[in-house]
This record gives sequence, structure tokens and C-alpha cells, in this order.
Amino acid sequence: MEFPFILKSKNQDIKKWSGGNTTQLCIYPFDSSYEDRTFIFRVSTATVDVESSAFTILPGYHRSLMILKGVLEIKHARHYNKTLKQFEIDEFEGGWETYGCGIVTDFNVMTSEKAQHKLNYIQLNANELQTLEIDASRFHYVGFYILSKQLNFNLNNKQYQLEHRDFILVDSKQTEKIEIQSSEVIEIIQVSITIL
Repeated sequence: MEFPFILKSKNQDIKKWSGGNTTQLCIYPFDSSYEDRTFIFRVSTATVDVESSAFTILPGYHRSLMILKGVLEIKHARHYNKTLKQFEIDEFEGGWETYGCGIVTDFNVMTSEKAQHKLNYIQLNANELQTLEIDASRFHYVGFYILSKQLNFNLNNKQYQLEHRDFILVDSKQTEKIEIQSSEVIEIIQVSITIL
């Protein structure tokens, strides 16, 4: 795969699941399969369109879930319950028996024991050129999910026009500098991946 990897919103494959829709943004290795559980990490978004839902059991995977819209009461049987509001995150084991209550849109990251991840919501000022720092000694891949309507994304002095719900993945070893700018307040989700 060539970097940066860019998945435009218009090209995203939306699939049904029992409680709504899911959209895979990225999977690694890039020829691996979510269905076969051969992936090391996977990044996706999902809608929950029913009041009560059961999460897919994924033994051997660590998960982070961030709410993009709505409020979710997440219940991990024999562990804990937690209420998640917009941009709040819950980290949990994929093998747990997990249920959700609430109609939401969420952002998901799953990593096997061969990887680790960090998930952040970032908000930056409008009309200012902003520099994003990437710790290449710690993270191998860094992805950005665009929540703004439009964003100028400058990577190694090459400019990309990104829009709402676009996703871009960069290889930190090939990344010298990232600068972003927008006419409105910048909102992005950043996911940083370490391969162990």
C-alpha cells in the first residue's frame, strides 16, 4: 500500500450489522480480513440505530470506542457500566460480554496483542496553520478522521483537500511534517498505532 492512504467518504463501503451500519476505514495488514479475525488493527465507524444492542465478541482484541454523536450507556457484564457522551472514550477487551443502550454514531479502534493504539479527539482554531506532531519513535502509523466540513492537509509539503468523514493514514517513518488549516474550527479524530 502506498502512503498516505486516503479513503474518501464517497468511496467508503457501508455494511449492515445487527444494530445499524458499519464502515471500515482501515485494516492492517491491508490484505487481512475482519471476518476471519486475521487483522492486527482495524479502524471503523458505526451507527447504532436501536435502543439496545449487543457488541460482537472479539477475543484477543483490545478495543477503544469514542462517541461521535449521541449518548451511550455501555455495559460490560461482570466488569462495569459507563455512560459515554460526545467524544468520550471507553477502552475494553473485545472478549468481554458487552451491551449498549442508546442511539449513537461511534468511532472504533481494535488492536490484537501484536499492536497498541491511542485515540484522541483534537479541536484547533480556524484560519490558523496548525502543525501536528507525530512521535515516530513511538508510533508506526497515524490516522486522521475528518469531522470538519473541509480541511487543507499538508503532508511533506504536498497538499491534500480532505472533507467531512474522509480518513487518511500516514506512515510515521515517511512523515516529516503535517500542517492543517481550515476556514472553520478544525475537528479531527487521531488514532496512533504501534506495531509490537
